[in-house]
Amino acid sequence: QAYWRGQGKPAPVTQLAMNGGSFQPRTVTALCVLSSEGFKVGDPNAEQYIRAELMRAKRQAMDIALVDPANDGVANEKPASLLNGVTPVSATGDTEYDLKAVIDDFPGDLERAFFVARPETFASLHSPYRPLVGARGGELLGIPCIASKHVPQPMSGETLALIDPTGIVAGDDGIEAEISEEATLEMLDSSLEQDATDGTGATTAGMVSLFQIGAKAIKIERRVNWNAVRPSVSYIEDLAIEAVSA
Repeated sequence: QAYWRGQGKPAPVTQLAMNGGSFQPRTVTALCVLSSEGFKVGDPNAEQYIRAELMRAKRQAMDIALVDPANDGVANEKPASLLNGVTPVSATGDTEYDLKAVIDDFPGDLERAFFVARPETFASLHSPYRPLVGARGGELLGIPCIASKHVPQPMSGETLALIDPTGIVAGDDGIEAEISEEATLEMLDSSLEQDATDGTGATTAGMVSLFQIGAKAIKIERRVNWNAVRPSVSYIEDLAIEAVSA
């Protein structure tokens, strides 16, 4: 809280109350294995292409985790979606009414907020009455828009979220890219057995030496986490975009 101070008068001291807690990093990772020959005799840009594809996969995993209301998180592994646990605004079929309803429902700071939706949603919202919004975002009702193709699409409409980032705490340790030709990997994409927290190792049959088979592994990782520290999110589920007559 801030105060008005009279000339020559002392400044009141703002009382600050803080709650302790932990905010552990969560790791999103993309790992693939390719033959070393492909890098030696193939396209010289092959490694950069693979890295770019792994980065794309990493961004997709983060976007889905962030905005999919069905993502309730996994303990010690993945943060829950910002939309998870938030009661959606019920769409009526009247676009203007629904936009007003999500703003009325919004608990955050509109001065700092963003709309988040699929590019197709924003493109459908573009009209003579909403000329500044489009497939790449823009503005809707004077609020900046962020387009992501990974926002979930319900069966009967669109998802349009309104998020105040000042109410979200986030940690990001950056991106790491690693390459190895000498590691031994558990060559599975699910049901992995290794666990460094309790010393569990994988069965011999599931392990492959990259050195022995002449392969190279590329791994992209990002340690990140997020959580809403105060109510900051509202969203419309099954938003029906009105058709524009010819």
